[in-house]
Amino acid sequence: MIIYKTRKARGLSQVQLSNLIEGKASGSNIGQIESGTTNPILSSLEAIADALGLHITDLFPPKN
Repeated sequence: MIIYKTRKARGLSQVQLSNLIEGKASGSNIGQIESGTTNPILSSLEAIADALGLHITDLFPPKN
C-alpha cells in the first residue's frame, strides 16, 4: 500500500516506476507487489524505495 500511495503521489505509472528501477521489476510485477500477490526480492524493494525517495524501512511500517 505504501508503494502504491507514494507512486501515485509522485504521479508515476507502474511502467514509469519500472523504467526508473531499470528492469528490477516489470510494470505488471510492480502491480503484483502493490497488491501483495507476489513476494519481491530484496533488491527489487531497495530499487523501488530508492526510486520513490524512500528508505527501505519505510516499506515496512510498524504493526500496531
